[in-house]
Amino acid sequence: MRSRIARVATMAGVVAALTACASAGTTTDIPDPSGTAGQASPPAATWPVRSREHVDLWLHGFAMIQDDTTQVPYFKRGYKAEMRDLKRRSNVTTQLDANISNLRTRLASTPALVNAQFIPLYFQSLDEMVQALDIFQRAEGNPRAARDQQTAEMIATLAGYFPLPADREWARLFTQSMRDENTQFYRAYWDQQQRERAPVMTEV
Repeated sequence: MRSRIARVATMAGVVAALTACASAGTTTDIPDPSGTAGQASPPAATWPVRSREHVDLWLHGFAMIQDDTTQVPYFKRGYKAEMRDLKRRSNVTTQLDANISNLRTRLASTPALVNAQFIPLYFQSLDEMVQALDIFQRAEGNPRAARDQQTAEMIATLAGYFPLPADREWARLFTQSMRDENTQFYRAYWDQQQRERAPVMTEV
């Protein structure tokens, strides 16, 4: 567990060095109810409320390529049908739509790929994540191909999710598909959702 945490920290350091992008968040100061008159109160706790577009995008992709039949669903019931209908009405077709059959087939034959849903949590932005995955692909998943120890750790972590050449090809195709999905459809949808949900975010 400790080595896993260390790997996450290392990956965060690598991708931060690769790009200067960082997600912005909204913070709210919560007063400490234990403070009393005449006594010094500790600093108010800060609770961040963040919305990460690249995390939502990646999970959107997984929702579109798998059948969520679990008793406790990963995704909102009917989400995939809702998105398909929205894209159809918007007359939008993306590489995700074109590649969905191949992506579904490999995911069905290799259930462990579903764990790759957690990959965006290592990164601060879509650009950082895509750049790290590109380095991973060029190294063919081999940490020894890295130029430094930190990059080797990053490659090793991604290799844990995509250990085989066929898994790396799936990752390449999925990443390519999601970039196009984001450009052609998802970013505009996400921005609209942020506007509609802004009052809720403010209230939270």
